Amino acid sequence: MGLYKILKILAFVLGALGAIALINLLVKGDELVMQTGEGLDMFLNLSYITFLITIVLVVFFVFKEVFTSDNIKAILIGLGLFLVVVLISYGIADGESIIMPDGDTLSENGSRWISAGLNAFYILGIGAVALMLLSEIKNLTISK
Repeated sequence: MGLYKILKILAFVLGALGAIALINLLVKGDELVMQTGEGLDMFLNLSYITFLITIVLVVFFVFKEVFTSDNIKAILIGLGLFLVVVLISYGIADGESIIMPDGDTLSENGSRWISAGLNAFYILGIGAVALMLLSEIKNLTISK
């Protein structure tokens, strides 16, 4: 059985379990769910399982591609560029201690890493949009 069929069956099973969790939640009723949170456990467990499966598959296919690819240079350049974006994001990030609503304190370093993560997300997002626009402009200007 091919990998595609296995993943298709897995997606169907996860979808069916999600539907069962929804029916379970609807049967419990709004009031009980809002007051006690009963019925949400199945949704949370299903999301944890789905997240774990996703992470395992992504790591597996990334390592498979890294070790079977003939173009390791391009992979290392991409990884290097990503690290440069993270370093730039950390360099421009600011951090200050923040008192959380529950009374705990977020350290300056923790605040700076959160800011760096947001900066990296913005840089990578703007880069992705710019590359898509450049690709579309290139496709429009090339006559076929």
